[in-house]
Amino acid sequence: MKKIKTVCAMHAVRVLIFLFLAFPSNIKAKNPEKSDLEQISENFRILSRVTNAIYLSAETIKKDINVTNIYCELLQVSPENLEKVTNVDVEPVTEEINRIIKEFEKIKTKIQNEANISTKLTDLTSTYMKLFENMERWKDDAKEHWNQLREISTNLRSNNLINNDCLSFDIPTFEKFHSLFDKEMMVLPLPPENEVTRIMNDFLGKSENMKSCSEVLSRIKNNDSLLELIRFNESKLLDVELTLAKIRQFALLGKNTNHATDMNLLIQKLSTLLHRTKPIWQGDSNPGSMLLAMHGLNKSITVALDALQNPYLTDDSSTGGLQNLADLSKVFTDIESQWFKKIVAKGASTKKLADAFEPHRKISKEIILLESSWKELLGILGEEDKEMKNHFEPLIGIMEFAVKTPNAAETVSSKEVNCLEKGSNTFNINDLLPLENDMRQIEDVALKMKNLDKQFNAISVFQANGLVKNALAAIYKTASTSYSTRTSDETTKILLAFNNSKTLAENIGKSTGMLESLEAAYQDRKILLDLSPEVMPKEILRICENEGLSEWKNPRRLVNEMIADYERLNKVAKSLRNDGLIEMTKIFEEAAGIRGLPGSEGQKLRIGNKIVQDNMEASKTYKNQKHIIDNITKLLIKIEKLDLDFAKNQGRLKNAKVTVTSLMNYFDEIFGNSKQKTVTIEKQVNLSWIVILGLSIGIFFSILIGLIAIYGLTKSGRAKYRNTYMYYCGKPEDFEKRWRYSNFMDTINGKNALLDAVREENEPNLLKALKNGAYIDAYNKFGNTALHVATKLGHPEFVELLIKYGADRSLLNYKNLRPMQLIPYDKNDLPEHKAKCDQIKKIYKKYENKAFRCSVPQVFPSSSFHIYMDDSTDVKLCNSFIDKFPGITTDEITSNITHCVVKVDSNGVFETDRLDLLQRVFHGEIIVKEQWMADCLNDEKFIEQDYKYLVEEIKFNGVVYKSVLQWTEAMAKGTMPYLVGACVVFVFKAGYPNLAILTEIIKAHGGYVLSQFPQKEHFNVNSHPYLHSHLGPLFVLHDGSTDLTVYKNDADRMFTVFDEQEFVEFMLKRDIHRDNTEKPIAVMIGDE
Repeated sequence: MKKIKTVCAMHAVRVLIFLFLAFPSNIKAKNPEKSDLEQISENFRILSRVTNAIYLSAETIKKDINVTNIYCELLQVSPENLEKVTNVDVEPVTEEINRIIKEFEKIKTKIQNEANISTKLTDLTSTYMKLFENMERWKDDAKEHWNQLREISTNLRSNNLINNDCLSFDIPTFEKFHSLFDKEMMVLPLPPENEVTRIMNDFLGKSENMKSCSEVLSRIKNNDSLLELIRFNESKLLDVELTLAKIRQFALLGKNTNHATDMNLLIQKLSTLLHRTKPIWQGDSNPGSMLLAMHGLNKSITVALDALQNPYLTDDSSTGGLQNLADLSKVFTDIESQWFKKIVAKGASTKKLADAFEPHRKISKEIILLESSWKELLGILGEEDKEMKNHFEPLIGIMEFAVKTPNAAETVSSKEVNCLEKGSNTFNINDLLPLENDMRQIEDVALKMKNLDKQFNAISVFQANGLVKNALAAIYKTASTSYSTRTSDETTKILLAFNNSKTLAENIGKSTGMLESLEAAYQDRKILLDLSPEVMPKEILRICENEGLSEWKNPRRLVNEMIADYERLNKVAKSLRNDGLIEMTKIFEEAAGIRGLPGSEGQKLRIGNKIVQDNMEASKTYKNQKHIIDNITKLLIKIEKLDLDFAKNQGRLKNAKVTVTSLMNYFDEIFGNSKQKTVTIEKQVNLSWIVILGLSIGIFFSILIGLIAIYGLTKSGRAKYRNTYMYYCGKPEDFEKRWRYSNFMDTINGKNALLDAVREENEPNLLKALKNGAYIDAYNKFGNTALHVATKLGHPEFVELLIKYGADRSLLNYKNLRPMQLIPYDKNDLPEHKAKCDQIKKIYKKYENKAFRCSVPQVFPSSSFHIYMDDSTDVKLCNSFIDKFPGITTDEITSNITHCVVKVDSNGVFETDRLDLLQRVFHGEIIVKEQWMADCLNDEKFIEQDYKYLVEEIKFNGVVYKSVLQWTEAMAKGTMPYLVGACVVFVFKAGYPNLAILTEIIKAHGGYVLSQFPQKEHFNVNSHPYLHSHLGPLFVLHDGSTDLTVYKNDADRMFTVFDEQEFVEFMLKRDIHRDNTEKPIAVMIGDE
């Protein structure tokens, strides 16, 4: 039996071994393999990363790229905001906050032992203010009606009509009570024998019957005969009745307040608190400069929080070949990968390219460190958002108090001595009036100091801010010192040999990104199918159609089609995966035939937001479809970031082969794989040198003439000759036609290239902008031209360049000064600076009587148009136009829009009340009629004739304005900013819908947005915005919820009050009243 068991066991083991060997997959865990499409996408991603790295390196060498724009693009924060965040001296602020907290810790126990001195101070201050306010009411109400009160009491007695409590009015008691107050001197008697208390009690006792008398007065109102007898009308009775109530209320207050004791205690407590807390609100440092630093830091924190919530996206991408920041450092493993060496380098060594990328490696590390520091800063801000608002602002409040009231403790002590000397029997309220505002501030600061015991520690934020700042400095240093600018260097030659690398990197990067999006969607196919309804609900379909996405009528069918297309495309990828690079581009040609899931990220986001805003889930219409609407919302969120609109990107996908061919030509050249040219050397015949010379000259001129003629037949040649003709013989209207587009031609990354080059002191960029024909007399947002700025900064080489390129030397800036008047000469300057100033003077003198022509502006090609169609235009017409011109149309409002197509009435007037559309007008975009699209569909040549369809008039709130073309021209030529010199404050309730748009409009036109309501003492009386000398400089924009009558009636006319509608009308009128005084008064004190 044992033997049988042993044999069975052996057979069982053999079977298990067989199963293990035969079916190992049943034993081992499965490792999911990458799809063929994913693998081919990874290969093209390697190519796009390397190409992008070459572009960034080459542009850094040529200094044609701003390194700031690169990492800002990757960090998704605008350059302006990053500068605001880091342009703060963190160290002194950190030290000051540490000092304040330490000083508070020292005295916290003493303050608490003083039985909550802050609360007592608050109560006492409140009591004093309440007493003072009631005394003001006495002046305004009681004294005004005192004689009326006496008259009505007398009449009631003499006519003997009323026999009630009104007869108890004791006028002598009233008079005695009234005599306590000499309102001219504002003196409150301090009776040595409690005389005031006796008078108060007597008055209150006599006035107990006032309530009953008020009832009698009410009955008198309804009895005409009584009214006639006492000779009082109803309004006077109402006034007297109100006055009686107020007098009684004041008397009760006076009875319950021991004025002398309370005022004495108030001053003593003020003095004690201020002396003990003085180390907190007044340190050794300069409070004024520290306050400015704190305000700067507070602003940088606000900007960083905004960057956290609103990522910065740009259409002019320098990193189109990269997915994210980490891709920067992957380049080095990319060029060492087996695929790159085999397919791209074709077996050649990649060492030279690796050496050329060495500076890129350093910069990449620095940028990744910057990303880490930036994320740390945003992470801290995200966690401490509420704490920031609750604790940082009180620190600023304390510092403001230190600046405004530096000697508060001493002032209060002196009042204690002066006002309450022994033997004094009066307390003069005039002595305390100068302290009224200080006392309010002291109360506020006391409350803020109580918050310090929460020990908010902002040091981590400041440290993170410092790390970001250090990382930026390291990047600048590495970028400026690591690359060799000598074109003879081998590594430099490799990088500079690549032309058009930016466009090629973006094309291959975007095309590859679509394949990656398709892969990601396929991996989530089950979820997408579960979320996709068979039929889109009608209301949501209407929203989709308004966005031009009528294809979403059957979502599930779209998703099923996409899944089938993926599986077909994956089979194609399998057959191409091991082919050459050019052959592999067939995958993009196949992808061009896919429809995918229509819609850009912006369209999908707007549809989802509209569903949420309309609250469709709660709608009775869709009561039984709530789960469908919920699923559609989730579906849109799921695919929002995926670029799956293959139909719209057909052009890019079809051109992928051309892109990759250009890339391979470059790589073949640098890796030595290009075909060698065959050179044929012929035997020459000896000829006379005279014959040879003559033949050479003849051949030279023949070739030269032929080349000139041939060059003239090319597109660039025709443009060159046309520009040359315009330079010498062009008419003003020829220049005007081109200057219409200067707003778009001269703007790079949201900044005027010419003005930015002068500001950055970048001579190569300045020369480039001038040669490209930038409009030379554009003003910056501060009201200066480039020549004004160059002169003021003391750059003779810039001044001479600008003058030679035709800058107008007679233009006035916002201070009515010509450029030459801004030469910053100072006898105390350093010799080097004096020499530059003298040189600038000589330049102006040298060209005093000489005029120069302006550069010819470049032609703005229609291929650079970015056309946006307003929602009011015909949907079908828009869809047809987008289909025919996909490369120059957009369905998203971005900063680079050139044309805005709108619907007009039969008179050609564009009517709207939407501020976002009006912003397009103020932004200087070319507003064209809907008919332009229809004509372009019939004949493409009309796309170049946009000037025939310009909208000239706009109707807002029932009024027609003819300023559309004025705004377009003003923005194109960069005329003096419309709001320069205007300081704007918003008085809106939280969540005001158009606040962001209004802010953008104001900043774009030179206005300064204030963070808090302006105090008149900080501004010069009789100052005005430069282009609005008839208006006050302090613009107050309000929503009507706050009474601003006092500012409208300001005696100095410093305030100009608008609601939103009035402000828009003011902008549309474009009514200019230039300040022509010789020296316009500066708006802010200290800006003189």
